[in-house]
Amino acid sequence: WKDGHVSKLEKRIEALEARDAERSEKLDKLWLAFSLVAADLRKHNPASEALAMAGRLLRDKFPVDADVPADMHDLLKRMP
Repeated sequence: WKDGHVSKLEKRIEALEARDAERSEKLDKLWLAFSLVAADLRKHNPASEALAMAGRLLRDKFPVDADVPADMHDLLKRMP
C-alpha cells in the first residue's frame, strides 16, 4: 500500500515539476517578447506611462535571469 502511494505521489511531483518548468519557459519568452516590443515602441513614444508601468510590473515579478545574454541584459537595463 505505501509503495503504491509513494509511487503515485512521486509521479504527481514529476508532473508538477514538468508543468512548472514549462510555465517558467513560457514566462521567460513572454518577458523577452515584451522587452523587444517595448524597446521598439519606446522609440515612437518615449514618454509612454503604460510602457513604463508594464515594464515595472514585469520586472517586479520576473527579474532578469543571470542566463540572459549580456547584450539582452543591457537592453533590459535601459528600460524604465
